[in-house]
Amino acid sequence: MCLDYRSEQAAFYSKLNAPVQHSSPRLHFFTKALASDGTLIFDDELAASYRGYVVCRPGHLPLVGRSVIQTPEYVHECSDIEEVVHLLGSTLTVRGVPFMQQDERFVVCAQVAAWITHYSYFRRGLGERRLIADFAVEGDTSPMRPQSTSALLPSHISDRLSRFGLRTVSYMTPLSETYDYPVVPVALITDCASRVERIVAQIRALWGERDEGQADEGQGDHPAFVELLARASSAQDDISNFADYVYPIAYELQSKGEEEVMGEVEKLQTEIFDLVTRPFIRSRWPIYCQTRDHAMVLCGRSETDTDVIHFYHDDQYGPYLASSDGIAVSKDAFAHQSYVTRDPHPQAPKEDLARAVVDGSGESFTDRGREIYQILVPQPARSLLDPSAALNSTLWLVEDALEGSPTRWTYNSVAVMGLDYKNDRLRQVGARDGRAAEFFASCSLAEWVVVVEAKDALGHVVWECVYDGTSGSNYPELQLLRFGRDLLQFEYGHSGLVRRQRFRIAKFVGITVPPKVGKAS
Repeated sequence: MCLDYRSEQAAFYSKLNAPVQHSSPRLHFFTKALASDGTLIFDDELAASYRGYVVCRPGHLPLVGRSVIQTPEYVHECSDIEEVVHLLGSTLTVRGVPFMQQDERFVVCAQVAAWITHYSYFRRGLGERRLIADFAVEGDTSPMRPQSTSALLPSHISDRLSRFGLRTVSYMTPLSETYDYPVVPVALITDCASRVERIVAQIRALWGERDEGQADEGQGDHPAFVELLARASSAQDDISNFADYVYPIAYELQSKGEEEVMGEVEKLQTEIFDLVTRPFIRSRWPIYCQTRDHAMVLCGRSETDTDVIHFYHDDQYGPYLASSDGIAVSKDAFAHQSYVTRDPHPQAPKEDLARAVVDGSGESFTDRGREIYQILVPQPARSLLDPSAALNSTLWLVEDALEGSPTRWTYNSVAVMGLDYKNDRLRQVGARDGRAAEFFASCSLAEWVVVVEAKDALGHVVWECVYDGTSGSNYPELQLLRFGRDLLQFEYGHSGLVRRQRFRIAKFVGITVPPKVGKAS
């Protein structure tokens, strides 16, 4: 008895002149073969081989209902949840990102994507469960008039998630008319200055080729080129602003057959998009992505030697679909990975196609059928601090107070409950440092905190900043600062930020985001 499937039946299909089936089959997946006689003996080995389930909608409806399939091992960072499943009196566990296929008449892609985000928050203990029909039904409807769903805007989804207890943060990508990324720290972009210079040089060369008879040195008077140089000179302050400005130029040049600039700009945009979204993925917060006519969910990321790979749940093609295209996501690539062909019975390849994308497949797709125009990040209602603002504050602190170079380290930013941060640190100090344990047990932290960690070349966390996650992004409030073995605690009084205490402590490894919030594992 799947509650989500039954909510669809009760809210819509029961009002049609058609038979209603209340129950639905559920398929469970294992990698370990069952006994030859077909019996199920749930020993530790069989339980460890469990890989998730799919609820199958019966009848004429699209097949895939509520599902959780284990996160593939090649997805390095993921907004997955841990779900407990009961089968024949045995308890099984699967970790993955929820998934569902739209049924096309009652729930469409927007509601499915919103449901994926909300179900993830429910399984993490952040709110009550809302069924898929809750995302489709709007207001009171007549019992004899079933309400079919029309297309929804991100503002509608944001409003509905707000009524269900989640606050959403919206970012418009450079593909939209009102781009509004947060300020992206230039220190985190590889070879930023040389990349900007290379893009400007390519545009200048192509403009010179198109304007017959115009010398290169004369382009300094061209108004568009003057503006380009002005944006380039300010790129060190906000690289995302420069990348947004040159994107339409690169698009126009590409439409005329000149691909070089777009290749450079898309690489830069992919890196910027990853910097904006990865703190949310690391915090286990799935991201709602709006294209021109579709919605999907960004749920994971991986890094290779040369690329950043993002993973999406697309209800039309399947879960964990890989893309190396940044915001210019390819629809053909998704179709290829989900084995969608004209052949009604294609022979599935031996190798997983998403893994092939991660490992550097030779397949190349140039369509932009899944271009991302806007992202919505559902968050707990009282989590107010943008991780990008915390990171910017940290980089300023490094340069000013610690007198260091921000480029010496790599950075992780995560948002966790203050209680979870304390529990994680208490587990690490254990009984070996009673004074540190006493401090973490008694220190007062905000309900939500944003932790910015700096790692050295060996991957060791050399220092961290803990910000009050309920403070505003304009003035992030620092609560803890650890540099090496020195731990400083701060508090805000009438005179502003003051240091409360300082002592030496053992080094820690990186913060662990728990599968359930506020629960000591």
